Amino acid sequence: MLVYDLNIKIDKDIHEEWVEWMQQVYIPKAIESNHFEYCRVFKHQRNEKGGKTYSFHFYVKSFEDMEAFLDNEEIPLLEEHQNKFKGRYFLTKSYLDFLDEIS
Repeated sequence: MLVYDLNIKIDKDIHEEWVEWMQQVYIPKAIESNHFEYCRVFKHQRNEKGGKTYSFHFYVKSFEDMEAFLDNEEIPLLEEHQNKFKGRYFLTKSYLDFLDEIS
């Protein structure tokens, strides 16, 4: 399984508005692209000065779906995010390939 991993540190003074926007706009649009099975949202527990950090793990159906999302859907979504929250966040992303689960 592949994971599109999006990590965003958002200014704490707009954090609640941003979380609501991510839940109501960004995540639904990403899921509606039909390239992801689901999304898991994680809030980092470290007390970070000036902001709060979240990780979004979008579980991808196939490598082809990952490529299609990156080629067609990712840029418009990130531009929409940039237009709404410009200068108020720091974003990193990575693409993960699941290897093993150990209990």
